[in-house]
Parts: sequence; structure tokens; C-alpha cells
Amino acid sequence: MLVYYAALSIDGRIAGPDHELAFLQTLTGAENDYLDFYGDVDSLIMGARTWDFMVAHGSWPYAGKTTWVVTHADELAPLEGAEPVERYAGDPAELVRLIGGRGHERTWLVGGGDLAGQLLAADLLDELILTVAPTLLGRGPALADGVFPLRRFRLTRLERFGDDGVRLHYEREKISSDPSDDQNGGAVLQELKDFLFRGSIIELAVAFVMGLAFAAVINSLVDNLIMPVIAMIIGKPDFSSLTFTINDAVFRYGAFLTDVIQFLAIGAAVFFFVVKPVQAMQARGRREPIEEGRPDEERRHQELLAALKARP
Repeated sequence: MLVYYAALSIDGRIAGPDHELAFLQTLTGAENDYLDFYGDVDSLIMGARTWDFMVAHGSWPYAGKTTWVVTHADELAPLEGAEPVERYAGDPAELVRLIGGRGHERTWLVGGGDLAGQLLAADLLDELILTVAPTLLGRGPALADGVFPLRRFRLTRLERFGDDGVRLHYEREKISSDPSDDQNGGAVLQELKDFLFRGSIIELAVAFVMGLAFAAVINSLVDNLIMPVIAMIIGKPDFSSLTFTINDAVFRYGAFLTDVIQFLAIGAAVFFFVVKPVQAMQARGRREPIEEGRPDEERRHQELLAALKARP
């Protein structure tokens, strides 16, 4: 698994114009959990500019963990204590396969943005752990740079970091294009699970069940209470027996009249027994209590005059 763990500004910069990291000082009030993350990774990859940054500062904090530096340079600038370090100049996908072949399970992309763009182009980034600092830089290297297709990541966790920072956790969900790949079936089942248990589906199912029960209540109200009243007024509730014939063609206009009457009865029942009561309840809930005494403007005016008079 390839993880991009980085801090960035609100405008997506991972360093200032001169690759300075002073913006990290705005991440106050939080315990540094870097060591916990670092303990979970077993290998690292970085771009040439990140390596040059390390060389310029003369320190190597990743001793003991295999590191690959992706660069087209013939050799790496020397850095004391930087081992084991390997130079790589090939296809990023081959590098990821090489890392997996060595038995590494969790690899940290240290930086920078150019290498992140290449990995995104090949769809090789599996996880993003991003800490957003409460500041903007305007210029400087971006979190990811280059040309790559739109890649969508799933937000798995969002949390406040310190006083004003934000920690974002994203995962990339990939579906293999090979039908024989077992992982493809697992991904499809996961998608099916997400579809079946998403909130809108559950709400729709509940609404459907409640709609059936409500329809039974309305039909009972119409058949047992309203239609007898109509029968009292016009003589009978069912006109389905009324017909007329033209050239052996039977026109059952009585059935049509019965359906129209039932439609009007159901509409009236829903309107007067459901819609109007619900509207009245909503209007009562929205009604704001009227404060007794003077209007707000007059009261504020009097308070302002009293404050001015109280001034020495």
C-alpha cells in the first residue's frame, strides 16, 4: 500500500516558494503524532527535489528504512547516514511492484508533488493522510503536480487537528478491469453493500411501507365513511352498472363515474385530514413568540439613549 502523508496549506502548498516549512508553525495545540505514523510504514519513496532538500539540510531522519529516490540523475548527492537508499529511474508502476516484491506492505510517499502526480497518473496512490494548516502560501510546490486523470478518493475520517488545523483521511477504491481477478468481485460486493445500505435507499423503503399502510387507512376512510355519505346524497355509491350501447359497443360510463367519485373522495380526505392539519402544525411551530412591551426598534432606541446619557 502506498500512502501519501503530508501537511499542506489551505491552498494546497506543501512548502513555501523557497521550500521553507515555516507554515507548519501555524499547526498549534496538537500533539505530534508523526512517530505513530512512521512506526507503521516499512519503506519510503521520494522525488529528486525532496532528496535535494534533505541533502541541503544535511540530515537523514529515516535511517533503517529502505528508501527509493525517483530521479533521472546518474547518481545521488551524498548524504551522511542515508541508508539503505536506492536510486530509481524507471516506470513508477514497476517501482511499486518492486517494493511489493521485496515484502514491504506500507510505503510512505515522502514527497514531492511531481512524483505524486506521476503516481496519480498511474493510479498507484492507495491512501492519503493530509494535515491542513490554517494558512495560505500563494506560491510553492503543490501537493500534486502534473497531468493525470481525475482520481476520486473516499473520505474515511475527518477530525480537528490542534487549534485550527484539519486532518483528512482518504482511501482510493479501485476495481480491477480483469473479470478473473478475485479482488474485482470483492469490490463489486462492497459497492452493492454501499448501495443497499445507503441512507436514501433505507428512507425510500420506509416511505414505501408507510405509504402502503397510509393508503389502506385512506381507502378505509373513503369506503366506510365518505362513500356512504355520498350514497345518502345521490342515492347510491356505485354506478358501475350504468351503461349504454351503440352498434353492439358497450360504454360503461358508470364505472368511470364511480372512479371519478372515489378519486375526488380520496383527494378530499387527504387534503382535509392530512395536508391541512400538517400545515397548521408546521405554521404553529414556525410562529415566533411576540415579545410583550415595546417593539424591538423602539426598545433598542431607548437603550441607546440611556447609554449615551450615562456617559460622563
